[in-house]
Amino acid sequence: MNVSYEQMSGTFFGVLIKCGFSEADASSLAEIFTDNTFDGVFSHGIKRFPGFVQYVELGLVKPGAKPARLRKKGNFEQWDGRLGAGPLNALLAMDRAVRIAKRKGFSLVTLRNTNHWMRAATYGLYAASRGMLSVSFTNTKANMPPWGAKEPRIGNNPFVLAVPDGDRTIILDTAISQYSYGKLSNHLEERRDFPFPGGFDADGRLTVKPEAIAESGRMLPIGYWKGSGLSLLLDLFVSILSDGRTTREIEELGEGEREFGISQAFMCFKPDFFGAGDRRSNLIRATLEYVKGAALAEGFEAIHYPGERSARSRKEHFMKGVEIPDGLWRKIEAL
Repeated sequence: MNVSYEQMSGTFFGVLIKCGFSEADASSLAEIFTDNTFDGVFSHGIKRFPGFVQYVELGLVKPGAKPARLRKKGNFEQWDGRLGAGPLNALLAMDRAVRIAKRKGFSLVTLRNTNHWMRAATYGLYAASRGMLSVSFTNTKANMPPWGAKEPRIGNNPFVLAVPDGDRTIILDTAISQYSYGKLSNHLEERRDFPFPGGFDADGRLTVKPEAIAESGRMLPIGYWKGSGLSLLLDLFVSILSDGRTTREIEELGEGEREFGISQAFMCFKPDFFGAGDRRSNLIRATLEYVKGAALAEGFEAIHYPGERSARSRKEHFMKGVEIPDGLWRKIEAL
């Protein structure tokens, strides 16, 4: 069935009110889940919503919790998320980073003891809509083996870079695994192989079979050993900067089954502070034209800049509504 933006966000809002969120918080969360879905990222939108509700019911996400600022020094702030809703905590932290950067040129805001922020791009897009370049990253539970290992000991630690350019945003939202767990879930549901190897099977062979990767639990780090190293360093950076938990401690807290109490970092940069001025728009336009103008490889129809296809999906879904499987929509309504 086709579901409109208003219908989806209104349904989410009603469920969240029943979960104990205030009207303001329920409205913000409903908007985030709906935006993610309309951008075509079902794995961190409508498909993730029932799991979010379950975490509230288990007491791992606390509806009434509000972040508390622990430290403030110059361009830096450190906050405790107090196990509140991850998207609301992350939005507050990025908003603080934007406000500081507007006054001082650049900023760093960190967050500890928080929860899953859902789609990482949400916060890069928020900063870009306010004219800021941004970098943000998070750690996770142990869900990926370090290079050379069989068992998960590092996280796939999503990382975001966003550059505003008028009414568009060039944004990279990437897990440090070749495919995110959301993508793995989608391919499992659709019984569809990956186009490129995404992990190892039980015998240690690279595979495109999502069911084999799910069985082995061996996701492939991007760039093989390079992604493994990047994941480890992101974990150390974010836990030191936030004075929060590392992937090892998150794993112990959730006893390997659940993910909560994670650490995050948000950085913003005011473009004019660095002197690019009017040159910035021309620089971005010329760079994108140069990259997109490369000769196409066999089997490819176009070259896209990061974030281009999500923006297109959003426009199409706003015009037509978004197609949701009947069973999934009934599951949401039943909440």
